[in-house]
Amino acid sequence: MNSYINYDRAEDAAWDRYYSRIDYDDSVSKLAQELENILKPCHFESMVKEKLKSHLENIKAISESFNDDCDFQEKLSEFIVYMSEAIARRHVNINIEGK
Repeated sequence: MNSYINYDRAEDAAWDRYYSRIDYDDSVSKLAQELENILKPCHFESMVKEKLKSHLENIKAISESFNDDCDFQEKLSEFIVYMSEAIARRHVNINIEGK
């Protein structure tokens, strides 16, 4: 009979870990989505223009890169997704450690 008790405990622990992981992934996903909605490419464009305006005579190249270059836009979007996911993951981990 003890073997069944141990098996049940192990199975319950496995299910608890599984549901905890689902909750973790869901929390990270929701927060990452919120961050992606907040972080827009136009914010990066403004920041880059502000930082580089003293180094470039004409900031039109920056605007054209952000508005006309498809590869640039794709890479920027990938970076925003990556950054949002990384920040969300760390934020959730910090909240878990704090509990």
